[in-house]
Amino acid sequence: MGGLVWCSEVGFNGSSPEKVDTIMDDIRDQMAISSEISEAIARPALGDAIDEDELREELEQLEQEELDNKLVGVDVPSQHVPTAPERRTFPRTPHPTSPVPCFLVGADG
Repeated sequence: MGGLVWCSEVGFNGSSPEKVDTIMDDIRDQMAISSEISEAIARPALGDAIDEDELREELEQLEQEELDNKLVGVDVPSQHVPTAPERRTFPRTPHPTSPVPCFLVGADG
């Protein structure tokens, strides 16, 4: 009966009791939703246990995906290994047993 008194005070005179009950039910539903929202805001967003390793792994996956997306369409040079340069021949040096002229420079010049 308290709801009917309140409704009559705020201007619901002339409304049927069913309509007043419907309005009161709607108000109770909205108050329950408001209470749930308040409780959700009061709780920590991520809960008590945060798995650092799982977060780090997820971050690495996201970074790899971003890198992969950046590399799409980039021309990568082929992994062609250059051939060995041609073998060059140099003039032969005299054999160590062959006579080689030696010039000794003395102290007197």
